[in-house]
Amino acid sequence: MARKRRLGSVTVLPNGRVLARVQSGRRIDGSPRTMSRVVDTEAEAEIAIAQMAAEMGRDPHAGERVLLSWYFEALFVPGREGNVTRAMMRQYRGVWRNHIEPAFGSWYIEDIDHAAVQAWVYESPTRQTAEKRVRILRAILNQARMDGVTSSRVMEDRYRLPRGTTRPGPVWSADEVARALPVIRRTSLARLWCVMVGGGAGREEAAALYERDLTYTPVTHLGPDGPEEGWAVTCQVSEVVTPEDGRKEPKSDRRYRCLYIEDPFATVLWETRGDDPDEPICPIYVGGIPRAWNAMWEPRGVGTDGNGCYYRGCMLGTGVPRIPPVFSQPLLSVKSAPFFRV
Repeated sequence: MARKRRLGSVTVLPNGRVLARVQSGRRIDGSPRTMSRVVDTEAEAEIAIAQMAAEMGRDPHAGERVLLSWYFEALFVPGREGNVTRAMMRQYRGVWRNHIEPAFGSWYIEDIDHAAVQAWVYESPTRQTAEKRVRILRAILNQARMDGVTSSRVMEDRYRLPRGTTRPGPVWSADEVARALPVIRRTSLARLWCVMVGGGAGREEAAALYERDLTYTPVTHLGPDGPEEGWAVTCQVSEVVTPEDGRKEPKSDRRYRCLYIEDPFATVLWETRGDDPDEPICPIYVGGIPRAWNAMWEPRGVGTDGNGCYYRGCMLGTGVPRIPPVFSQPLLSVKSAPFFRV
């Protein structure tokens, strides 16, 4: 709620920062002539109000333009909070705080031009960061134009991105997967890992599966010593689960698909299947999966918390390289590898 002062008003925003606003007279189009600034404390807001009131008294055109920081906090965030997921809002706020606000937060929206944005994009440490900067700034400025705050179309331009310099992560070979599988199958991550590696599912997709979602079919393989009995597994991806939003529908239609999982991953899924069809395939909360995965490479006895599902240090003797917790992406090449026995 806004609290009026002699020269302006102070509003505490949902994120704890303070919006200072001064209104004096009218613009040419009849709308109120206002100036606003977002500061950290109410004491700073009182100083900002006095400065803005003095500036509006000296300059008859002051207040006819809008600061990007004011628009983001006062209009963009409240408008988006009811229309996007919490995970998306977290990304908006993170990119704004770390990238956009330091560069353009104190700029008037009309002053942001192509040259300034292009120079800012070139300063990005990686191509992925540059893409994220452009995407979020485009969303903010396009929304400002639709809200009637500006007529600028600067984000309709195309921007050159820096060349990618990120090194690819480690990739396990079929032999390394064979060495890791006997260890992983004894952990609580076994079923999740088999669906991700064997079926190419993402972590949030695999964590949303229940036991009832997996369909098992007996198959016969041609092994090195003749025919061998095994299993094939199919499952339908129709939900994802995230720490911020819980269960929800996938973002795009291409996420709705049927996964086909072959041996040896299918046999592990069959042998470790649960009795309750309504249980998730992974008993670990999705937000704790990275911690559980990383703990498998930590030395035994260091920081043990007594939780048996973390299997601290169990991967140290396998000799396979450590890979990130989102381990489906670097392991997709395994699907094209020849069949191997475990």
